[in-house]
Formats: sequence, structure tokens, C-alpha cells
Amino acid sequence: MKIFAPSRRVHAIVASLITALTIAACGGGGGASDTTVAPTGINTASADGVSQGAITGFGSIIVNGVRYDDSKSSVTDDDDDDNPGRSKDDLRLGMVVTVSGSSGTATGTATAINFGSELKGPVQTLSASVSVSTTSSTSSTSSTTSTTPTTSTTPTTTPTAAVTQTLTILGQLVEINSRTVFDSYSLPGGYADIRVGNVLEIHGLLNVATNKLLATHIQRENNANKYKLTGNISNANAASKTFKIGSETIQYANIEAKRLRANIQDGATVRVTLATTPAATGTWNATRIVQNKRMVGNIGRLEFEGVITAFTSTAAFSIGNLQVDASGAQFPRGSAGLALGARVEVKGVMTNGVLVASRVKVEKNENSPDDNNNGNDNEIELYGALSGLNAASKTFTLRGLQVSYAGNVVYKDGSASNLANGVKVEVKAALASTGSTLQALRIKFED
Repeated sequence: MKIFAPSRRVHAIVASLITALTIAACGGGGGASDTTVAPTGINTASADGVSQGAITGFGSIIVNGVRYDDSKSSVTDDDDDDNPGRSKDDLRLGMVVTVSGSSGTATGTATAINFGSELKGPVQTLSASVSVSTTSSTSSTSSTTSTTPTTSTTPTTTPTAAVTQTLTILGQLVEINSRTVFDSYSLPGGYADIRVGNVLEIHGLLNVATNKLLATHIQRENNANKYKLTGNISNANAASKTFKIGSETIQYANIEAKRLRANIQDGATVRVTLATTPAATGTWNATRIVQNKRMVGNIGRLEFEGVITAFTSTAAFSIGNLQVDASGAQFPRGSAGLALGARVEVKGVMTNGVLVASRVKVEKNENSPDDNNNGNDNEIELYGALSGLNAASKTFTLRGLQVSYAGNVVYKDGSASNLANGVKVEVKAALASTGSTLQALRIKFED
């Protein structure tokens, strides 16, 4: 029986947890786009295929396991009417993007890339906890009056630790796991660097059924001029021009007509830009409201990463508002992990607003492949010429990310002595314990 020990990141988090919580408790006072929709500003109707998910590598850009050539693609932001002129340099590891273009099994060509954060605002609360469970096994033998040994059931236990880290912004609960990427410049220490009152911008996968956000990329902003909140409308009141998202009340009486691009009604999923000064306690002034649009029509191919928000059976479930028909799908990791809240990657074809799946993969959070050798969801791929080589610290920079090659690294077509600035490499890596830097696992030298 294989027993997987906790990941290096779990060990490091457990070791620093008490310190981080103590510091965070001393902070000052004080909160995006739904993953089931095509973000505003990207045209999926004319695309041969669409892929939506978190960026897991660069060279050019890797989403849902496909490496897209982005050399001729346009890049837009959900907030491009406020901040036009985006480029590939604005893309970061962990950001949730929608890639429009064409692809095969492993490679593709991107014609348009859209990105946007789901949440921006001041941290209201921080919470981190550790739970320890044990795995039992039996391994001893004993003899009886018979000449044949018999197996006894003396149990042994192996402890495993799980870390739960959360925070709240604008009343929205944000969940953090071992796949969450922290910006290396503003949060080099990861979760331990966050304080109550910090303004964070968060990309992630929104569970519209629970209004919880699974963070995939977090960065701190020191001079934010706007906040952002995404979720389902409730308590819509046309007379007072107010509605709620979660616990927060939003009023839109003074919004410019051109910036109100949504139907304000209960159940609608909207992305709201807010003024940073509240109108009153728990009440915010909206400066822009955009209604998320579902991916409808017939798209040649759709690859989609999200969180299951409604579950009827393994053949019928929903990711947000997107219905999935998986009756004819393959399940490379089996279907046992499908459940409410599970993070999944679905491939298929959109037909009349329903995603008819050909493949459904339940994603994992830990740094180990599954029992069927279907890969490591935490693995990050980088391709390009390295720079900033520091032989003393055994680090270099690749695609703007700091990579450590200390420890056990597998090399192909070369060795550590061949590393030099300008050398082209292919790196397979995992997030380091802080979530802000990378640890190389394999390095291949390219011609």
C-alpha cells in the first residue's frame, strides 16, 4: 500500500502557522469573473475552440494542459475600458484566462486571450488551522497450533496534516490551497505576509452556489483606486436601486448609463466595480456593473476548469450556471471524486448551451500524481532562456519567475554545470512552500 506523506508546502505551512497567525492578529481593521462564462471583450462565437482555466506555465502559455502559441494573440482585461493596452507581459501564473483559438491534444494557437480578477478589496479576516488525521494499516503475523502462520490485525497509524487557510474580502470567503500562487514581489512570503486591512486582488474559481472563491493567484495592491466583487444578486430593489452580493449591499443610483451593462435581478451573476469609500457600513457605490454571459452556441471545442456547483449524478452536473452532460465522457481518474465543490477539468463541445463532455478529470491539490499515472496537477511548465543565474543560491529566473535548482533535480541533455544565462531550457517545477517561487523538478536543455 502506498502512503503519501504531506507535501513540502504543508510541512512548511504547519511550521510557520502559529507565527503567521500571531502577526496577522495584530493587523489594522478593515471585500470577479464567474468561471462559467465567457468574459466580456472576448469573442468565442468565431473560435475553433475555447479553453478556460488557470495558467499553469509559460512558453508560450499553458492552460488545461495545452501549450498555446500566443505570439500573434490579442490580450484583453475585463477592465479594459478603464485600462486599455494589455499585453502578454500582464499575464501571471495562476491567473484564470479564456483562450480563444485552435488546439490539438498538446499544442495550439491562441488568437485572443482574456483575463480578469474576481475580487479586489481590503482583507477583513484571516483564518488558518491544521487538522491531523491518521491512516491505519495492518502488517504483523502470528502462529497458532496450526503449522501455517496466520495474519493478525495489529494496526499501525500514519499521521497526515492538512492545512486550511482562508480570508474574507467584501464579505466573500476566499479559500487557499497548495495550488494558490502568490505574487513574488508583493507577497514573497505567501499567506504569512498578508495582514488584515491589506488590499488584495484575487484571481480564482468562483463557486456561485456558495459564493466562495477558490484562489488561484493573489497579489497585494498598495494604491488601489477601485474594488471589485463578483457573485449572484439577491434582494434586488429597483426602487432604491440596491442589491446584495453575499453580505454586502450595493447601490447603483449614480452609475453612468454606459457602465451599467447588466440586468439587475435576483439570481443574475454580475461583476461589480466599486468605489473604495463605502457609502455606509456594509454598503458600497457601484461604478460599473457587467453581467457575465454564458458560453452559448456551438463551439467546436471547449476545455473548461471550474468548481461543481450542482450535482445530480456523474452523468449530469453543473459548473456554476453551465450544465454538463457527461453521459458519454471518459473519466481518466475515475468518477468517485465527483461531488459538490470538486475542482474539475472538462473537455467537450458546447451544444445548445450544454457542455457535452468527452473527458472529465477530477483535479487534485497535492504534489503527487494519482494512482493511474495521470499526471501532477501542481506541476508547472516553463520554456525559454534563463537569466539571473546565481550559482551560490542555486536560483535563476525564467519567464519572470524565480526558480530554485537546489536539491534533487533530474537533468536531461546536460547537467547543472551547463546552466548559464541565455541557455534555453524546459523546466518542470512545483510551487515552493510560500507559493511565490518555484522548485525545479526536471530541467531539459533545448537546442
